[in-house]
Amino acid sequence: MADSVNLDDLRIREDSSGRKGRGLLVLLLLLLVPGAFAAGWFLAPAKGRAGPGGGIAVRTVAVTVDGAKAAAHGGLSEGGWIEVPSYHPIFVTALTSGRVEELLVLEGTRVEKGQVVARLWARDLEDALRVAEAELAERKADLELFRAGYREEDVAKQRAEVARLREQVSLAEKILERTKQLVPTGAASREDLDRDASAAATAVASLRSAEEELRRLTSGFRKEEIAKAEAASKRAEAVRDLAKAQLEYVEVKSPADGVVLERYVTPGTFLSPANPRVVSLYDPTDLQVRVDVRQESAGSVAVGQKAEVSVAAVPGKTWRGEVIRVEPLADFKKNTLQVKIRLLETDPVLHPEMICRVQLLAGTEPADASDAPREIRIPLSVIREEGGKSYVYTVAGGRVRRTEVRLGASSGGTAVVLAGLEGGERVALSPEGLADGDEVTEVAK
Repeated sequence: MADSVNLDDLRIREDSSGRKGRGLLVLLLLLLVPGAFAAGWFLAPAKGRAGPGGGIAVRTVAVTVDGAKAAAHGGLSEGGWIEVPSYHPIFVTALTSGRVEELLVLEGTRVEKGQVVARLWARDLEDALRVAEAELAERKADLELFRAGYREEDVAKQRAEVARLREQVSLAEKILERTKQLVPTGAASREDLDRDASAAATAVASLRSAEEELRRLTSGFRKEEIAKAEAASKRAEAVRDLAKAQLEYVEVKSPADGVVLERYVTPGTFLSPANPRVVSLYDPTDLQVRVDVRQESAGSVAVGQKAEVSVAAVPGKTWRGEVIRVEPLADFKKNTLQVKIRLLETDPVLHPEMICRVQLLAGTEPADASDAPREIRIPLSVIREEGGKSYVYTVAGGRVRRTEVRLGASSGGTAVVLAGLEGGERVALSPEGLADGDEVTEVAK
């Protein structure tokens, strides 16, 4: 028969040190479990867990108010771009036809009034000027001749011719008279008489012509002839001046100070009255901003309204502006109305066609900072959008209230409140799941 087994011998026996270790372990567990529970309670999201009073625990944040200027007429903040006003750019044009030989500027080049920006081919115009000058010299010489009259030598020569013809007339008349006396006696025939009579008449006609020429030479040119010569001289002078001006126009000069905005030609381009543009200029101190404002906000924009303009190239910096025009014609396709804002400050960093953002302001900033409009701001995380409207959940008296707000510009993670809050209220920081009238326990952020 097998040996009997003593059960006392199989029991695990503990010494005094084992009992002490188990006691320490139990004590440690008793301390860690409540601590872990407390830590989980504080680290868990505030919304959704019950507070000490039994309501939903929510973290809240105070609505801040600062002394900065409030947004104007709805606090519009719109994107736009910098442009050259409609009365600019200034077009630099060629005043004569010709082919471009040199183009002396590039886009962005600053030019002064009278500065040469391009030159045209001048050889043909130089030849035309020389021809015009020669023609003018000829016409002036003719005019001087008419004004001075005939030379004394010509007059003396004509007088001598008149004297000679008078002698011929006297001789011809004597011969005719003698022939008349001889015809009755038969010493001369009728034919001789006719011949001598014709010779006498020819001599008289020559004398009369010579005497008329002598009177013309001694009296000089007629007033009409001198006037005609003067007109021809003036016409030749005008042609010369035009040729000279056209030669000067081969240097295309800027009519004003400015910066080159765009080039329209390259060397070799032929310019004509139908295509005279060389470059265009703009005044960097005279720029404006175009903003397409949504039509539902157009009523809050007015001429004279102040604005602040910013560009991505210089973060944090703004330039002052002023609304100078609201275009009368809206864009029904884009549902916008075009607004022009004149930049009151200049900066080399601002260029035409640069994208910018415009914040419309409420008039001018008061001289006393204490009189400045108060600007109310809330974090973007407290805002909920429903049905095209914005809401926040304010916390007061242990309950939340769903409050509609009208918002303005947003920046730096906050938004401007234009209506709905007075400032100083506390709003739920994470309003998901909250409903109007919920009982809550406020946990300040």
